[in-house]
Amino acid sequence: MLASDDASIAIYESLPPDDVIELAGDAYLAGFGGPPYFETMEDRAAFVERVRRYATRVGFRLALAIIDDAPAGVGLAVIGRPGDWWRDQVVSRIEPAEAARWFGDGVLELVHLAVRPEDRGRGLGAALHDTLLANASVPTAALSADPAPTPARHLYEKRGWVVLRDSMSIGVGPPVALLVRDLPALRNEAAPRT
Repeated sequence: MLASDDASIAIYESLPPDDVIELAGDAYLAGFGGPPYFETMEDRAAFVERVRRYATRVGFRLALAIIDDAPAGVGLAVIGRPGDWWRDQVVSRIEPAEAARWFGDGVLELVHLAVRPEDRGRGLGAALHDTLLANASVPTAALSADPAPTPARHLYEKRGWVVLRDSMSIGVGPPVALLVRDLPALRNEAAPRT
């Protein structure tokens, strides 16, 4: 899947050690620090806190890619259930039939997926994506993304995501696109579980 063999991806399904969380924070900032997001050290700190908080939730998954001993990419996913803020915000803005079809009693929320710029175009984003979605315990997944035609949107569409809403507001942030997909069993045997 990767264009080179120098990358390794580890998946964590419970709270990782502090050094792993810090590396994940570095990968997050490297991936989202430039355009169009321009995330800051404050955003990195919020991501680190989010990882710690989400690690207590069912379906927590943190995927970390390392190349040459440096964090090259990161992904975060969790199962969203009724009562979870993001899921409930989305469900309140779509039709009841759509909510039942895509969100039901649980949906895999793909919260973040980032690859540092110098490692983009090598298949690392796809590998992180597939690692996060592999063997999920729910039948569907959802994510919010930049509404613009970014490389991330292209990756998602190539991997079977469909746009449910072109633009919607969730909380106080800028409008985002809402994408969904069914989750057949995806396999990524190369990612060690820790």
